[in-house]
Amino acid sequence: MPWHPLRSTPPFAQNASSLWGGDVNWRTALATALWGQGFSATGSTGAVGFLPSGDRNATVQLVKVQPGTRSGTGFNFVPLP
Repeated sequence: MPWHPLRSTPPFAQNASSLWGGDVNWRTALATALWGQGFSATGSTGAVGFLPSGDRNATVQLVKVQPGTRSGTGFNFVPLP
């Protein structure tokens, strides 16, 4: 169930409202959870976690778009070496 400021336990909703100048939404609450030290969740490719910088704690696979039929759109994402 998405988070709503009227269902929040203080002080999160009050602090967030003061910081952002108004009500915040469930994305703000989720971002706070993701920012927490030690956050980890299981994703489709393994554990999802973040560095103190906010960057994802994982390697990045760069891709390029090329004409092709695999996706059904006329273009495919192709991994770069």
